[in-house]
Amino acid sequence: MVLGFIKNLPFELQNQIISEYNLRVRELEYLLERKPDKYQWLEDIELVKYLLSLGIFYRRVINPISGSVEFTNRVNRLGVPNVSVGSIKLTPENLKELSTAVQEFERILYRFGLSARFFDFDRIEEFLQNIKELKEKDKYEL
Repeated sequence: MVLGFIKNLPFELQNQIISEYNLRVRELEYLLERKPDKYQWLEDIELVKYLLSLGIFYRRVINPISGSVEFTNRVNRLGVPNVSVGSIKLTPENLKELSTAVQEFERILYRFGLSARFFDFDRIEEFLQNIKELKEKDKYEL
């Protein structure tokens, strides 16, 4: 499920994302098995897994990029040139590309009535609560 989002990322980051996804899916399946009555409102588990993978991608890729762009822009306004994040030197061209990627991702979220807050969870139960709240808005069948 998550592979479509990460095929062009560095190998180590891919592994981290896949590991987190697999862990979360096991948590989800365990929870659904142990408390089926509590989560009977979940009709499409594959969609839940897709949203989960999207959330992991957001937290591991998009959010750090967004933070790097914001930090670099602030530092540049203070007159500090040649900012590097990790091993990457952030040039004006890089910043524009990264900023565009973040904006496109945010447009996709907005189009489907999602926000970054939707992916802000520590426990799978919190994520399922976010889905339930989205479902209660009657926008989508989940």
